[in-house]
Amino acid sequence: MLMNKQKTICWPKIACLLMGIVALGLITACTDKLVTEENNPKRAWETFFGYVSDGDFVSAFDMTGSRLKVSSTDLDGELERCFLGKLSETCSYRFVSDTDAKGVKAWQQVEITTLDMRKLAVKVIPAVLQQTEAQIWEHGSYKTDEALMQGLKAALLDQLSEDCSDCLTMQRVKVEFHYKDGQWRPIMDAALYDAISGYAAHADQSVENAVKEYAAQRQNETEAVENN
Repeated sequence: MLMNKQKTICWPKIACLLMGIVALGLITACTDKLVTEENNPKRAWETFFGYVSDGDFVSAFDMTGSRLKVSSTDLDGELERCFLGKLSETCSYRFVSDTDAKGVKAWQQVEITTLDMRKLAVKVIPAVLQQTEAQIWEHGSYKTDEALMQGLKAALLDQLSEDCSDCLTMQRVKVEFHYKDGQWRPIMDAALYDAISGYAAHADQSVENAVKEYAAQRQNETEAVENN
């Protein structure tokens, strides 16, 4: 059975496009004067996580005086807003220890539950590929990479509108706080970023594996049809 070359699906290109889509000196002081009922690391965390829960990641990162940065221009696309919306909908936390404060530094163990982008990739990528492939075979190949990117984004948005509660993850993080300018602020290190972003920085491998598995499955199905 001959295949129309115009409709041949380039799985590595699709994997790369998807990975592109699915891609944040101290002084010593007397601790009891810095940790008060009104101003303490737990209160600072509640303010920080309030921003996260509202989907306002720019304000959350700004509050941290962050070692990692995020710009509003990184979050203004429809797909980006959809991902962040899913994160803010699913995130929650609970304190699992007392605050350990030493001078102008403090640490707080927090258990964070949020959407795991790695699990999400395993769930939605096969459906995205199936939807995109159906479009290719029905209407012919996407003429440009940009057209293919838009098709993949549209399929992702469709999948993200579904229930993703089976893709949650829970992680305990030791959050560091610094006292500066009269306020306690959480420090955005890599562990905290991973937890509140749903491990998005590590989702590329899950996307790539999902694409490879889907391509292999489709190849096996094609060979089975041709051998019958």
